[in-house]
Amino acid sequence: MCRIVWGGMGVWGAALAALSLSIALAPVRAQSPRTLREVEAFALRNNLDILVARTMVDSAQAERRLAGALPNPVVSGIPGNPNQLSAELPLDLGLQRIYRTRASAQGVSATTHTLNDAIRQVLLAVRTAYYDALLADAIVGVRREQRDIVRQLLEADSVRFRDGDAPERNVGKSELELARAEANLTRSQADRLSAALNLQGLMGIRHPSREFSLDDSLRFTAVVLPTDSLLAWALQNRPDLLAASDRLTQSHSLKSLAASALFPTPVATLVYQPNDAFDRNLLATFGGRKLSLGLAIEVPLFNWYGGARARA
Repeated sequence: MCRIVWGGMGVWGAALAALSLSIALAPVRAQSPRTLREVEAFALRNNLDILVARTMVDSAQAERRLAGALPNPVVSGIPGNPNQLSAELPLDLGLQRIYRTRASAQGVSATTHTLNDAIRQVLLAVRTAYYDALLADAIVGVRREQRDIVRQLLEADSVRFRDGDAPERNVGKSELELARAEANLTRSQADRLSAALNLQGLMGIRHPSREFSLDDSLRFTAVVLPTDSLLAWALQNRPDLLAASDRLTQSHSLKSLAASALFPTPVATLVYQPNDAFDRNLLATFGGRKLSLGLAIEVPLFNWYGGARARA
């Protein structure tokens, strides 16, 4: 029995090597042309500016949950004579909670408007780059047609020169025009490639392709703008202005929050003595005199929160 060997490998190894070589040498399939809607949808999913803005909205929503969360009680045991068990709970129902939750809600609104502004800016840039790429592609077509016309003219001048119907300088002039047309075509092709790469960068494509193509055509569309109400419309609808307004309102809420810190949140304390009873307490009817209530507050003696108010 004999075995076929190729290059030190068996039949299966040779087959795998041939398959790998054919895959490596196969031409890269060109991407299907993309419409403006497809380009915009891809940019909304992958553009880094939009992704960062969405993350900021998620962070602001988490801050809102943190601001509205109720404090946990603190349970402690104090061994001694007598033994005591205590539980402390801040009564977070005053001005600090009101201003804190209000400022966090305004922060969510501001970051949401910032996200909408990022979407607006990205879509504007993508649409501009899309039509710039279409224009560059159309210019390439025009330059190619001009090159073909000059080439045909050169061929005609060459035939006429050989027949003696045209001087040699006409052939030289046509050759110069052809070289100029070739240079213009090469320059326009480079501009088209640059426009395609710029568009892919705005879309969020990490590995741009040279074979990127678009499925659309340049067309004129008349735009009618009400010039008498443009300013009012912008002041009411531009998300960057709305975000700035929310940030300003949030600053006022944060300033009020810093001022409300001068009125500290009281902390209620419940103390239990399992062995000995208290002499007097308000809970004698519930726990025999083994339960007692306490109240603690922070005294703003050294820190008047002036820095917090100045920062707000």
